[in-house]
Amino acid sequence: MLLKEFKLNLKNNIKQKLIFEGIITLFAMTIMIIHSFNVHIPNMYIISIILFLLATFLIFYLEFNYFYNYRQLKNRDFSMDFLITIATHLTYFYSVIMSIIEIVQKNFFNLNMQFYEIGYELSFFIGIGHLIEDKLRVKTSLGIKELLKLQNKEVEIVQDNQIKKVKTNQIQLNDVVKVAKGQAIPTDGILLSDHAYLDYSSLLGEAIPRDINKNQLILSGSINVGDLIYYQVTKLASDSTLNKIINQLEKIMNNKSKIEVTSQKIVKYFLPTVLIISLLTFILWLILLYLPISIPAIFNNVYENPIYENPIANALYHAVATLVIACPCAFGIAAPAAIYSSSFIASKNKILFSSSKIYEMINDISFVAFDKTGTITEGKPFVAQYLNQNKQYDSYIYNLATLSNHPLSQAIKNYFANDNLKTIEFKNVKEILGVGIFATNNKNTYAITSLKYAKENNYVFHQKENFDENKSISVFSINNEVISYFQIEDQIKKDALQTIKNLQNMNIKLIILSGDRKENVEKIAHQLGIDYWYGDLLPDQKAEIINEFKTKGEIIFVGDGTNDILAIKSASIGIAYASGSELTNSIADISLLENNLNLVYKAILLSRRTLNLVKLNFVWAGIFNIICIPLAILGLIAPWLGAILMVGSTSVLLLNTLIAQKRNKSMISKI
Repeated sequence: MLLKEFKLNLKNNIKQKLIFEGIITLFAMTIMIIHSFNVHIPNMYIISIILFLLATFLIFYLEFNYFYNYRQLKNRDFSMDFLITIATHLTYFYSVIMSIIEIVQKNFFNLNMQFYEIGYELSFFIGIGHLIEDKLRVKTSLGIKELLKLQNKEVEIVQDNQIKKVKTNQIQLNDVVKVAKGQAIPTDGILLSDHAYLDYSSLLGEAIPRDINKNQLILSGSINVGDLIYYQVTKLASDSTLNKIINQLEKIMNNKSKIEVTSQKIVKYFLPTVLIISLLTFILWLILLYLPISIPAIFNNVYENPIYENPIANALYHAVATLVIACPCAFGIAAPAAIYSSSFIASKNKILFSSSKIYEMINDISFVAFDKTGTITEGKPFVAQYLNQNKQYDSYIYNLATLSNHPLSQAIKNYFANDNLKTIEFKNVKEILGVGIFATNNKNTYAITSLKYAKENNYVFHQKENFDENKSISVFSINNEVISYFQIEDQIKKDALQTIKNLQNMNIKLIILSGDRKENVEKIAHQLGIDYWYGDLLPDQKAEIINEFKTKGEIIFVGDGTNDILAIKSASIGIAYASGSELTNSIADISLLENNLNLVYKAILLSRRTLNLVKLNFVWAGIFNIICIPLAILGLIAPWLGAILMVGSTSVLLLNTLIAQKRNKSMISKI
C-alpha cells in the first residue's frame, strides 16, 4: 500500500518526479563522464541493466503520457513535447534492440554501449523547463483567479425586515445587501449607509481605499474595510463591474490575436521541419561514418565515448541532439504570456481590452479622434465669467438656481456654493425647458434665462456687456429687467493637455468630432493644439468623417455617449468610458473604468510596448535556433546539453517577459 502511494505521488507530483529523475540523471551522467575518460568500471553491464530497468520504468510509467503525443500526427498540430517524445522513445527502443542483440550474442560487456540515460536526462531537464514555465505563466497570467476570489458565493440581503442568505446570482435589482467588514461587494449599487470605506486595490489597483458617502455608487469587487454597510443593488451580478472585467479577460485568453495565430503557424511548420532535419542528420552521419574517410574528432567523438564506435549509434546521437535543441517555445509561449500579463496590468489601471487583437491593431494607429463633451471636457458647465455683478442679489440668484436641475442652473449654483449666502424663499416656481426658471418673492418676479430668450422677449438691458454672444450666456432678471450675466463654459479636463502632448509625441494626429457649436469646438482645439476639429455634427456625420480618415490610416475614436455609437463602430478601434452609455460600452473595443483621458495614452503605450516585447522574443528564438541547430547537426552539442540549452532559452524568454511587464507596470502606474 505504501509502495502504491509512493508511485502515485511520484507520478502525479511534479516536484517529486523531478527529484527522482534528477537523482537517476546525476547517476547516469556521472557514469557517462567517468566512462568517457576510459576509466574501467567493474561489472558495467550490471549498471547498464539497472539503467535499462529505470528507463523502462520511465517510459511505461512515469512518462507514459508521452505516448499520447503521437495523436498530434493525426491532426498535424505539433507541440514542443512531440520532439522530446520522439527523442526519448527513439533512444530507448534503439537501446533495447541493441541490448537484445548483445545478450543473444552473449556479449554482456558491451551492454554499456546504449542510450538508456538520455530518456532520464531529457525528461529531467524538460521537466525543469515545464516547472519554470508553469510558475512564470502563473505570474504572467491574467490573474483571473485573483478576481474570482472577489466573487462572493453567498450574500446577506434584507427582506421583510429580516436578514436572508442567498447566492450572489440570485440577487435582484433594488435588493438591499448587507456587507460586513472584510467582505467583497457582490454587485454594483448605491450606498444606503451614511459612509463606507472601500478597498479597490484588487479591482482597480488603487492603493488607498476610497471614502464613499451615502447615495454614491459602489462597484462590485471592492472590499469593505470599514464598518458594516448596506447598499441597494443597481446591477445584477451578471452585469456588474467585476463580472465585466472577468469576462473581458477571459475573452482575451480565448481569442487569439493575429500575432498569436502566426506564432502557432510557425510552430506547426517548424516542428515537422526539425523532424526532417533530424532525419537528414541521421542519414548524413550514417553515410559519413561508413565512408572510408577521416572525420575530425571535434565533430565525431566529442566525449571520446566508446559508444561512437557504432556508426548507427553515433548518427542517432547527432539526430537526437538536433531534435532536442530545437526551441519554438517563444512562438508558442512568450507571445500569449506577454499579452496576458499586459491585459492584467491594463485591468489594474482601469483599462479593459475586449480582445487580444487590440494590441496588434493599436500599433498601426495614425489618428485618434475624440468626442468633446464628457471626453476632452468635463461635461459639467461652469461659470467662466460673472458680469455686471451686484452682490445684493447673489442670494436671490443662488437660491433660484438651486430650484432647477438644469446643468446651466447647477453651474450657477456651484459658483456661489461656498459664499454662505442667506436662504431666500420663492413662490410660484416654474421651469420652462430650454428657456429657464421663474419664481416670485414679495410681488417681484425673478428669472434665470438664456440671453437669447431675454432678447426675444424684449427684456430691458441697461448696460451692454463685453462678451461673445456665441458663447452660452445666462442672465438673471427682476421683473424682466436684466441685472447680471453669466458666461458658462465646459471645462477642459485637467489631464487633457498632457495627454494630447503625449499622443502627439507618438506621431499620432488628433481630431475633435463634436455636436457642439463650431465656435466652442474651435476654441478647445486651439487651446489643446489639435489641428483637426469639426463641430455641429450629427452622429452619422461623425461616422462619415471617421471613414474618410480611415482611407489615410487606422483611427481610434474615444467617446462616452449614446450619440457616439456610430463613431465607435466605424473606427478601427472604439474606446468608451464605463461611466457613459451601457450600449456604447458593450460595442467598444476598449472600456475605460475611470473618466480619465490619460487612460487612452496608457492603453496605446502599453499595447505598443507589449507588441515590441513579443517581437523581441521572436528575434531571440530565431537567433537561438539559427545558431544551435547547426551546432547540434555538426555534433558539437550533446542531447543532454541540448535539453539544458532549450530550457535555458525558454526561461530567458519568460523571464524577459516578466521583467519587461514589471517595468511596464511601474511605468504605467507613474503616468
